[in-house]
Amino acid sequence: MTDLQTITNPVALGVIASLLAGAATGLGTIPILFNRDFSRRSLDVMLGFAGGVMLAASAFSLLVPALEHPLGGVWVVGTGFMVGGLFVHLVDRYVPHEHIMKGHEGPATRLSRT
Repeated sequence: MTDLQTITNPVALGVIASLLAGAATGLGTIPILFNRDFSRRSLDVMLGFAGGVMLAASAFSLLVPALEHPLGGVWVVGTGFMVGGLFVHLVDRYVPHEHIMKGHEGPATRLSRT
């Protein structure tokens, strides 16, 4: 049997990655087989988790190339992550928005929804 760490053929690696992604997708559909009526809160939790996983995957997939870039480095990448986190915090604090449970949050505004 071939050790997976010794496979260097890009096509074989692509096939293996595709099979793993397909298996994970199939595994994720199992809860639907047992319960078709999810509460709104359960759906919100699942969507929030999926969004967080996608955001983390996109952010962390950029981390290694940024660290390996000649102009990059730990300080540049770390500063970028901190500035990005600060930006998200400021947007959450100063842009008006509405939560399902807590209601309106942020400064009052006259902007209407479209």
